Amino acid sequence: MLERVKITDFTCESGEKIPALDLSYEVFGRPLDSGAPVVLVFHALTGNSNVCGDPNGWWRGLIYPGGTVDTDRYSILCFNIPGNGYDGFLWGDRYARICARDIARMFIEASRRLGVVHFHTLIGGSLGGCLVWEAIAEYPECAGQAVIVAGDWKATDWVTALSVIQLQLLARGEFGMHDARMMTMLFFRSPQSIDAKFSRTMNRELGVRNIQSWLEHHGEKLQGRFSPDAYRFMMHLITTVDISRGRGSFEQAIRPFAGRIIQVGITTDLYFPAYENVRTQEELMRMRKDAHYLELDTPHGHDGFLIEFTRMRELLGAFF
Repeated sequence: MLERVKITDFTCESGEKIPALDLSYEVFGRPLDSGAPVVLVFHALTGNSNVCGDPNGWWRGLIYPGGTVDTDRYSILCFNIPGNGYDGFLWGDRYARICARDIARMFIEASRRLGVVHFHTLIGGSLGGCLVWEAIAEYPECAGQAVIVAGDWKATDWVTALSVIQLQLLARGEFGMHDARMMTMLFFRSPQSIDAKFSRTMNRELGVRNIQSWLEHHGEKLQGRFSPDAYRFMMHLITTVDISRGRGSFEQAIRPFAGRIIQVGITTDLYFPAYENVRTQEELMRMRKDAHYLELDTPHGHDGFLIEFTRMRELLGAFF
């Protein structure tokens, strides 16, 4: 069930003042006031707070009764990124003055309004993983462990370039988001998975290859559940990720966090390539951090963390 909590007198990194803002969220598993350890989940680019609990829960293969993140043991909290449109809220022309660090701060401040000051785990995939980095850099004592899946602590030039193209496509009007989504699907999967899935087959009814009808389907599907304003904001948001900004370096930003850091890289990820996670792991080890690098070997590309649930359970089972 979607609930709301209000934060007040919030100042963004840009200087934008937000007198009051309602954040929507959902809780799964044990109640927040039960004394159970709390896991804060950060959703991905086109995700939302519906983590589990029904057939549409996007991480229902990882978070469930008796699962890796066991809803019989943990309280699971997930906020909607304000501006993703799931609860009807959009930033309008203000969107460019909001950054990823602001969102991480909003989530932690809202959690405190709900009575949660310390988390067992912060976990997120893709943009959600980036927000985990931002949260532990801003609030180094907020959690015992951080799990970053297919994400990074900074927006690389590669990620920024993809986002810039997306934003240009969005500006094309009615079909801009449709076409932008078609493009990103190729970076969320991999050449191996696309070739294996379609094998150059034809959609006889439409007279096109099945890869084309599949891309059209995903473009139309996003149009049906997402607004262009929300998509524009989310694409902007991912370009603002950088925990070293204003802190000197990655090392200076992350050194205060004393908890465990777990990164899950994906071998075929074209969006957040695994080699970036490996470099980060090497730096964390030089800092003598309690850091673990795990690798999801899958042909499915970036979206593998939403597909390969059996393997994800095997990788993360020892940490919950």
